[in-house]
Amino acid sequence: MRYKGILIYPNELDDYWLDRLEGTGINFLGIHPMGGLTQGKAVEDAIAWIQKPETQRLIKRAEDMGMVVEYEMHALSWLLPRGMFEEKPEWFRMDENGNRVSDHHCCPSNPEAVAYISQRAEELTRIFYTKSGRYHFWTDDVARSMCHCPKCRALSASDQAMLLYNAINAGVRRAHPGAGQCYLAYFDMNEGPKTVKPDEGIYLEYAPMERNLTRPMNDPESEKNVKVTAPLPYLLETFGTKNAQVLEYWLDNSWFSGWKWPIQRFAYSPDLVALDSAWYEKLGFETMTSFAIFLGKDYYDRFGEHFDIATYSKALGPVIDK
Repeated sequence: MRYKGILIYPNELDDYWLDRLEGTGINFLGIHPMGGLTQGKAVEDAIAWIQKPETQRLIKRAEDMGMVVEYEMHALSWLLPRGMFEEKPEWFRMDENGNRVSDHHCCPSNPEAVAYISQRAEELTRIFYTKSGRYHFWTDDVARSMCHCPKCRALSASDQAMLLYNAINAGVRRAHPGAGQCYLAYFDMNEGPKTVKPDEGIYLEYAPMERNLTRPMNDPESEKNVKVTAPLPYLLETFGTKNAQVLEYWLDNSWFSGWKWPIQRFAYSPDLVALDSAWYEKLGFETMTSFAIFLGKDYYDRFGEHFDIATYSKALGPVIDK
């Protein structure tokens, strides 16, 4: 394992979190603008956030502590703004009834739409530049909402996503030569592409949101975990293990709190984290991360206690730079 870390919201990055992380062995900090159905606005808000001098001070402090700072976001609604639908309806997806709609995703078979997305990805890369050269500009935060036009309907959700991630990757690499863009294996894109091949620079990010968090991932008696892990051999064969990253939900108090306030008191199992991370590492994953939303200063203010990040770090095991 090269990196072990957490993902938090932009507004949660503060000296409190950095104080809690210092000396724990965590060397990866992901910043995650909120997903949901306001993804374009969330990206716009993150752009304003990253330009603030205070944000730059905090990022520099994290880097000076030895952490890699990266940005992980559902960016497609920013890469292809929904407001363009009236002018370019053919750029957007066709639903099952044959109607062009602007709700989610797009038409990845439309070359003009894909070129526009790639151009915007180049712009977004310059804004969210990372020293690591690893980028995470994801498709929309929904399942079963891909394009059903005549050209797309023969493509699986994973193949459609691969077309988009290849385009995003091209934009990323124009702005940051030698960098790479993830393929997010998530929801119905978990199966992996069968007919569209990943371009150079694409790496795997595996986010098993539909898992059972009370059972180890390799538990053969957990129906949910058996289903969500079944594609992993194919995913790792397709994308390889270089830069391969797990994005887990072990510490996701936003999930536990129903993605809304008030924040709930959080409890997790370090033993489960240890079992899962050891299993992932044997598969070849280089980075282990987890959402850690709603565990910062607001959590302390509500409950008067710190979340024990050191225990989580220990459960992940040692960092070995491969």
